[in-house]
Amino acid sequence: MSKYTLFFVLSLLLLNNVCLAYSSSVFDTTRLKSTAGAGAGSVLLDEGTVLNPATQAFFNISAIYLQKGNTSEQSNNSQLSVDQESKQLGVVLSDANERAAGSLSYHKYQDDKFSVKRFGTSMAYRAADQSSIGISHRIIQNSSLNGDLTNEKKYNTTTIGIAHVFTNGFSLGIISDDFLDKDIYGPKGTIGAQYVFKGFLSIMGDFGSYYKDDSLGQSSFYKVGAQFSLVKDLYLRIGTGEDKKIDQNNSGIGLSWVQPRLMLDFAFQRIRNGDVPQLAINSSNSKETCFSLSYRF
Repeated sequence: MSKYTLFFVLSLLLLNNVCLAYSSSVFDTTRLKSTAGAGAGSVLLDEGTVLNPATQAFFNISAIYLQKGNTSEQSNNSQLSVDQESKQLGVVLSDANERAAGSLSYHKYQDDKFSVKRFGTSMAYRAADQSSIGISHRIIQNSSLNGDLTNEKKYNTTTIGIAHVFTNGFSLGIISDDFLDKDIYGPKGTIGAQYVFKGFLSIMGDFGSYYKDDSLGQSSFYKVGAQFSLVKDLYLRIGTGEDKKIDQNNSGIGLSWVQPRLMLDFAFQRIRNGDVPQLAINSSNSKETCFSLSYRF
């Protein structure tokens, strides 16, 4: 456990020296895009700095994860640019030894007038044979071009997660995201669950709310997804979700080819955003395509 504590502390110092911060853009792995973000209760490794940091403690491997993606966005506001193309890059390094785990991640989003760079670090520990707890810290930098001026925003967010894996194929995760209230969206809580039926079908669902808002009913969200085994080593994933606070609906689909050491993922996601002036969100429709490679050793 001591080396992972040292790993986490040194990572925080390094990331703060790099001087990164705020992002209005959430980084999802290719797998999460295919399930519309659902997976808080799933046992995942590469998503340690992205979703629930606790679940990576159930692995005994190291991994290198690489991701590239493209987004095509069409604004529904006639006063704004009609079409916009952007590119995304993601890298995750993970190491786990059955009891403790840690990971580092880097994500970059870039279009003509806006860029996001985000670094993350996470640590997880197996508190019992079937239970774990984890923490992740993200440092993000937002840069936007307004005429000849470049505006930058920075801040950090911290997430705490717990996970429990039952013996009957059921797993559960609970996440407190940005509990220090540094993000423009505010802190939120998520409860996620997954059920695996005979290795053929996995069903997952995440439900939560931004818990500091006055009306929880108007700030709730959900994400549901499923994974099907098509043939040996090939899986199909689908998902859909809604976030009432940011007036967003999304749906995803993807394929995954899994080998003992190599995993290839492809995902396509549609996102519809409504107008939310207080959060600087404009009405738009987006299409994302994403490809990733994860090598485990």
